[in-house]
Amino acid sequence: MKIKTFIVAAILSFVFSTLPAKDYVSGLKVKNTAFIAGEKLDYIGYFQWGIVIDGVDITSFAIKDTCRGKDVYRIDAVVKTTKTIKTFFALCDTFRTKITTDCLEPMHFYEHDKEKKYEAVYSYKFFPSEAGMYVDAYSNRNGTVKREQVHHKGYPMDPFSLLYRIRNIDFASLKEGDNIWFDSYVFQEPVVTMCIQYLGKETVKLRSKKTYEAMKFKFNTSDGTLFSSKNPVYIWIETAHAHRLVHAEVKLKIGYAKIDIK
Repeated sequence: MKIKTFIVAAILSFVFSTLPAKDYVSGLKVKNTAFIAGEKLDYIGYFQWGIVIDGVDITSFAIKDTCRGKDVYRIDAVVKTTKTIKTFFALCDTFRTKITTDCLEPMHFYEHDKEKKYEAVYSYKFFPSEAGMYVDAYSNRNGTVKREQVHHKGYPMDPFSLLYRIRNIDFASLKEGDNIWFDSYVFQEPVVTMCIQYLGKETVKLRSKKTYEAMKFKFNTSDGTLFSSKNPVYIWIETAHAHRLVHAEVKLKIGYAKIDIK
């Protein structure tokens, strides 16, 4: 898993619908009670390899828009390396998702990755129905264009829209040890079904010394240059009404990667 994949995966997590059991499955329609248009979130990512190395800034904001005749939240995010890390790993990635204002159904996802010798654009159009999710997807990687038009029986979604859906979970119904399942769509790869486990409430302290009352969750990563499937990602969602993600971290093969809300 790449550094930027962790950044996205750690923040862009899971979706929930109420079921009378300890296993919860992603639903399609979710009522928004957590965020409003105009909201802006800022995060800082850093790495701890004996010393702390700063270097990843993340900013996202939500506005009102329309998409295919429906009212939507258009949510944009920019992820870029700065300071020390930029000298050996420069990237500036932008993300955009459009989700309906009434029930947060995904409509469109856009991603632009830009590194020193690599550039890629992804665009997913989602068409949910009672029979499942139809996806019309496109990519352009360093000038190579590919398309994919697929239908899924379930409702896989882009990870970015899941970031805002997670904040509308019925947290009060969760108990320690409960599992949440969701499907994530990635271009030209099998739909990934993941499980995230609720670990309970605790006070989390950020590097800035600020503390938050939060709910802790964990989910597994995949093997990569820095990441090991043996080390799960942990995320903390504030208990306050907005339910923002305030901290995320994962143990690397050497050291740790962490994200704090500013």
